[in-house]
Amino acid sequence: MFLVTHAVCSPPVYLFTHPHPLLLVNLIAPAGDINVDMIKAFKYNQKVAHTFRIRLAAFKKPKKGKKKGDATPAEPITVSSATIYVASVYPEWQEAVLKLLDGKYNATTKTFPDNRELMPELKTMDELKDKKVFKKVMPFISFIRAQMDEHGRDALSHVMPFDEVEVLKANEVYLQKSLELETLTIKPVVDCDNDKLKDDCLPGSPVIVFA
Repeated sequence: MFLVTHAVCSPPVYLFTHPHPLLLVNLIAPAGDINVDMIKAFKYNQKVAHTFRIRLAAFKKPKKGKKKGDATPAEPITVSSATIYVASVYPEWQEAVLKLLDGKYNATTKTFPDNRELMPELKTMDELKDKKVFKKVMPFISFIRAQMDEHGRDALSHVMPFDEVEVLKANEVYLQKSLELETLTIKPVVDCDNDKLKDDCLPGSPVIVFA
Protein backbone atom coordinates (compact mmCIF):
# COMPACT_ATOMS: atom_id res chain seq x y z
CA MET A 1 0.00 0.00 0.00
CA PHE A 2 1.19 3.51 -0.80
CA LEU A 3 -1.30 5.54 1.24
CA VAL A 4 0.59 5.75 4.49
CA THR A 5 4.27 4.98 4.48
CA HIS A 6 7.60 6.17 5.75
CA ALA A 7 10.48 7.68 3.87
CA VAL A 8 12.86 9.92 5.79
CA CYS A 9 13.25 12.30 8.77
CA SER A 10 13.06 12.14 12.54
CA PRO A 11 11.32 13.34 14.69
CA PRO A 12 7.98 12.67 12.95
CA VAL A 13 7.17 15.02 10.09
CA TYR A 14 3.79 14.74 8.40
CA LEU A 15 3.22 15.92 4.86
CA PHE A 16 -0.35 17.00 4.13
CA THR A 17 -1.08 17.71 0.48
CA HIS A 18 -4.49 19.34 0.43
CA PRO A 19 -6.92 18.22 -0.86
CA HIS A 20 -5.33 14.76 -0.81
CA PRO A 21 -6.78 13.20 2.36
CA LEU A 22 -5.67 9.75 1.27
CA LEU A 23 -2.14 10.83 0.53
CA LEU A 24 -0.92 11.34 4.06
CA VAL A 25 2.72 10.44 4.11
CA ASN A 26 4.54 9.79 7.36
CA LEU A 27 8.10 10.86 6.66
CA ILE A 28 9.77 8.71 9.30
CA ALA A 29 12.47 6.10 8.81
CA PRO A 30 15.35 4.52 10.66
CA ALA A 31 18.47 6.70 10.60
CA GLY A 32 20.12 6.69 7.19
CA ASP A 33 17.27 4.75 5.55
CA ILE A 34 15.58 6.58 2.67
CA ASN A 35 12.81 4.90 0.68
CA VAL A 36 13.40 6.72 -2.61
CA ASP A 37 11.00 4.53 -4.60
CA MET A 38 8.18 5.32 -2.16
CA ILE A 39 8.78 9.04 -2.59
CA LYS A 40 8.70 8.58 -6.38
CA ALA A 41 5.40 6.70 -6.08
CA PHE A 42 3.91 9.56 -4.06
CA LYS A 43 5.03 12.16 -6.62
CA TYR A 44 3.74 9.95 -9.43
CA ASN A 45 0.27 9.82 -7.89
CA GLN A 46 0.20 13.61 -7.47
CA LYS A 47 1.22 14.10 -11.08
CA VAL A 48 -1.29 11.69 -12.64
CA ALA A 49 -4.14 13.04 -10.50
CA HIS A 50 -3.35 16.57 -11.73
CA THR A 51 -3.12 15.36 -15.34
CA PHE A 52 -6.44 13.52 -15.08
CA ARG A 53 -8.20 16.62 -13.76
CA ILE A 54 -6.90 18.66 -16.69
CA ARG A 55 -8.04 16.02 -19.18
CA LEU A 56 -11.45 15.82 -17.54
CA ALA A 57 -11.88 19.61 -17.81
CA ALA A 58 -10.94 19.47 -21.50
CA PHE A 59 -13.29 16.54 -22.11
CA LYS A 60 -16.23 18.35 -20.49
CA LYS A 61 -15.59 21.63 -22.30
CA PRO A 62 -18.59 22.34 -24.61
CA LYS A 63 -17.81 21.92 -28.29
CA LYS A 64 -18.39 24.87 -30.60
CA GLY A 65 -21.42 24.76 -32.91
CA LYS A 66 -20.84 23.23 -36.30
CA LYS A 67 -22.61 26.02 -38.18
CA LYS A 68 -21.12 29.50 -38.36
CA GLY A 69 -23.10 31.96 -36.26
CA ASP A 70 -25.00 29.20 -34.44
CA ALA A 71 -25.67 30.67 -30.99
CA THR A 72 -27.42 27.59 -29.64
CA PRO A 73 -25.83 26.72 -26.30
CA ALA A 74 -23.93 23.47 -26.37
CA GLU A 75 -25.36 20.72 -24.22
CA PRO A 76 -23.32 20.11 -21.07
CA ILE A 77 -21.19 16.99 -21.12
CA THR A 78 -21.67 14.73 -18.14
CA VAL A 79 -19.10 12.19 -17.06
CA SER A 80 -19.95 9.37 -14.67
CA SER A 81 -17.23 6.81 -15.24
CA ALA A 82 -13.67 6.40 -16.45
CA THR A 83 -11.10 3.73 -17.18
CA ILE A 84 -7.39 4.18 -16.49
CA TYR A 85 -5.07 2.15 -18.71
CA VAL A 86 -1.57 1.38 -17.45
CA ALA A 87 1.44 0.12 -19.41
CA SER A 88 3.90 -2.01 -17.46
CA VAL A 89 6.47 -2.27 -20.27
CA TYR A 90 7.47 -0.35 -23.39
CA PRO A 91 6.90 -1.85 -26.84
CA GLU A 92 9.95 -3.68 -28.18
CA TRP A 93 11.03 -0.86 -30.49
CA GLN A 94 10.86 1.71 -27.70
CA GLU A 95 12.90 -0.52 -25.38
CA ALA A 96 15.53 -0.76 -28.13
CA VAL A 97 15.64 3.03 -28.47
CA LEU A 98 15.90 3.47 -24.69
CA LYS A 99 18.80 1.01 -24.60
CA LEU A 100 20.58 3.00 -27.32
CA LEU A 101 20.00 6.34 -25.57
CA ASP A 102 21.14 4.96 -22.22
CA GLY A 103 24.32 3.63 -23.83
CA LYS A 104 25.05 7.08 -25.22
CA TYR A 105 24.15 8.97 -22.04
CA ASN A 106 26.81 11.50 -21.04
CA ALA A 107 27.07 11.79 -17.25
CA THR A 108 28.82 15.15 -17.54
CA THR A 109 26.22 16.87 -19.73
CA LYS A 110 23.41 14.70 -18.31
CA THR A 111 21.98 14.08 -21.76
CA PHE A 112 22.52 12.06 -24.95
CA PRO A 113 23.55 13.18 -28.47
CA ASP A 114 21.27 15.26 -30.71
CA ASN A 115 19.03 13.61 -33.28
CA ARG A 116 21.39 14.15 -36.21
CA GLU A 117 24.11 12.18 -34.47
CA LEU A 118 21.67 9.43 -33.47
CA MET A 119 20.02 9.06 -36.89
CA PRO A 120 22.66 6.87 -38.66
CA GLU A 121 22.54 4.27 -35.89
CA LEU A 122 18.76 4.40 -35.59
CA LYS A 123 18.46 3.57 -39.30
CA THR A 124 20.42 0.35 -38.82
CA MET A 125 18.32 -1.03 -35.95
CA ASP A 126 16.23 -4.10 -36.80
CA GLU A 127 13.43 -3.03 -34.43
CA LEU A 128 12.93 0.16 -36.47
CA LYS A 129 12.89 -1.29 -40.00
CA ASP A 130 9.13 -0.82 -40.33
CA LYS A 131 8.51 2.67 -41.80
CA LYS A 132 5.39 3.12 -39.68
CA VAL A 133 7.45 2.47 -36.57
CA PHE A 134 10.35 4.65 -37.66
CA LYS A 135 8.00 7.64 -38.05
CA LYS A 136 7.31 7.40 -34.31
CA VAL A 137 10.97 7.33 -33.23
CA MET A 138 11.77 11.06 -33.20
CA PRO A 139 8.59 12.05 -31.33
CA PHE A 140 9.42 9.33 -28.78
CA ILE A 141 12.97 10.61 -28.36
CA SER A 142 11.62 14.15 -27.89
CA PHE A 143 9.27 12.80 -25.21
CA ILE A 144 12.19 11.12 -23.42
CA ARG A 145 14.26 14.32 -23.55
CA ALA A 146 11.39 16.19 -21.89
CA GLN A 147 11.04 13.46 -19.26
CA MET A 148 14.75 13.73 -18.47
CA ASP A 149 14.28 17.38 -17.51
CA GLU A 150 12.12 16.14 -14.64
CA HIS A 151 13.44 12.67 -13.87
CA GLY A 152 17.05 12.71 -15.04
CA ARG A 153 18.53 9.40 -16.17
CA ASP A 154 15.59 7.54 -14.60
CA ALA A 155 13.65 8.51 -17.73
CA LEU A 156 15.79 6.02 -19.65
CA SER A 157 14.74 3.10 -17.47
CA HIS A 158 12.67 0.36 -19.10
CA VAL A 159 10.42 -0.09 -16.07
CA MET A 160 9.03 1.99 -13.23
CA PRO A 161 10.61 1.59 -9.76
CA PHE A 162 7.18 0.74 -8.33
CA ASP A 163 3.98 -1.01 -9.40
CA GLU A 164 1.81 1.64 -11.07
CA VAL A 165 -1.37 -0.40 -10.83
CA GLU A 166 -0.80 -0.96 -7.11
CA VAL A 167 -0.25 2.77 -6.50
CA LEU A 168 -3.35 3.77 -8.49
CA LYS A 169 -5.57 1.13 -6.86
CA ALA A 170 -4.35 2.16 -3.41
CA ASN A 171 -5.53 5.70 -4.20
CA GLU A 172 -8.60 4.68 -6.23
CA VAL A 173 -11.12 6.17 -3.81
CA TYR A 174 -9.35 9.52 -3.79
CA LEU A 175 -9.06 9.61 -7.59
CA GLN A 176 -12.73 8.70 -8.00
CA LYS A 177 -13.86 11.46 -5.63
CA SER A 178 -11.42 13.99 -7.04
CA LEU A 179 -12.79 13.43 -10.55
CA GLU A 180 -16.38 13.21 -9.28
CA LEU A 181 -16.97 9.82 -10.85
CA GLU A 182 -19.50 7.14 -9.99
CA THR A 183 -17.18 4.37 -11.12
CA LEU A 184 -13.46 4.13 -11.87
CA THR A 185 -11.72 1.11 -13.39
CA ILE A 186 -7.98 0.49 -13.63
CA LYS A 187 -6.78 -1.91 -16.33
CA PRO A 188 -3.54 -2.96 -18.03
CA VAL A 189 -3.30 -1.41 -21.50
CA VAL A 190 -2.96 -4.88 -23.06
CA ASP A 191 -6.71 -5.26 -22.39
CA CYS A 192 -7.43 -2.30 -24.70
CA ASP A 193 -8.13 -2.80 -28.41
CA ASN A 194 -7.49 0.83 -29.40
CA ASP A 195 -4.09 0.97 -31.14
CA LYS A 196 -3.68 4.74 -30.76
CA LEU A 197 -4.38 4.53 -27.06
CA LYS A 198 -1.80 1.77 -26.76
CA ASP A 199 0.75 4.04 -28.47
CA ASP A 200 -0.04 6.90 -26.07
CA CYS A 201 0.07 4.75 -22.92
CA LEU A 202 3.63 4.33 -21.61
CA PRO A 203 5.17 3.31 -18.30
CA GLY A 204 4.75 6.34 -16.03
CA SER A 205 2.15 7.90 -18.33
CA PRO A 206 -1.22 6.16 -17.87
CA VAL A 207 -4.15 7.12 -20.10
CA ILE A 208 -7.65 7.84 -18.81
CA VAL A 209 -10.80 7.38 -20.90
CA PHE A 210 -13.98 9.12 -19.76
CA ALA A 211 -17.55 8.01 -20.42
